[in-house]
This record gives sequence, structure tokens and C-alpha cells, in this order.
Amino acid sequence: MRWVWLLLMAVVLAGGCGRTSTTTTNPLAGWKCAGDLHESALNEMRGWTNATITDRQTLYAPPLSRAVMDDCLAFLKTLPVRKDPYGYGDHGQRWFIMTGTVFEDGTGQRAVVLSIPLDGEFLSYILIYDQDGKRVKAVKHSGGHYSS
Repeated sequence: MRWVWLLLMAVVLAGGCGRTSTTTTNPLAGWKCAGDLHESALNEMRGWTNATITDRQTLYAPPLSRAVMDDCLAFLKTLPVRKDPYGYGDHGQRWFIMTGTVFEDGTGQRAVVLSIPLDGEFLSYILIYDQDGKRVKAVKHSGGHYSS
């Protein structure tokens, strides 16, 4: 599973092999990977009903502030709902989050990259935060396409 994530991030950070939804440039050029989000954090972001986090600071590498985590959750709740043609239930895009990674730029800014493979396209939502944990930018980026 780790190699899939590395391949996906290589595609995302290289600008993708297909068309992009919002940006054609890499908004994280020059940033360094600070670590992956813990699976429990991803489950909360996905909105899975059995996911509860009591001490959020211990579940991230590196730790994210409560304000950043809450903002990520609020952002994800605004994503469109995918209508399920097979009758298994409709889900927001956040339900399909595959990975989450934190990046740092060396000046105190952080970015949270949430990758979602959906309907043949690798989508990444890049949420960029300033030193105070306030979101300054949100970018939807296509990392290419896959065959399902």
C-alpha cells in the first residue's frame, strides 16, 4: 500500500499525467513532506461512523492543531456527493479518501494533501495553512487517471 501512495504522490507532485481540474502547476513545489496522517484521522475525515478521536494531537505526524483538523473536516463536508448507481448508498467524496499527507515549506506554513481516487481520476485536495493555522488556499488538483 505504501508504494501506491508513493506512486500517487510522485504523479501529483510532478504535475500529473493528465488534465488538471483547477491548476496546472504544482502548488507545493519546494515543500517537504512532514509525514502521513494516521489512519484514525483519515477515518474521521472520511466521516465513518465508528471513527472517534479523543486526543487528536497524538494521531498525526507531525501533530496538526485542532483548528487545522476542524477546518479540514469542514472543508471535506462541502465536497460533492457521489450518487451511487448500484444502490449501496450515496457518499460524499470525503468517504473515498485514500491518503492524507502533511507538507511544510520551512516558513511555518503547512499543507494537508488529501488524495481521493474517484471515477477514474486521482483527485488531490491541497489545503494550505499559514503559521497561525488559518487556511489561505484550497486547490483541487488532478493527479492523472486510472482504469477501474
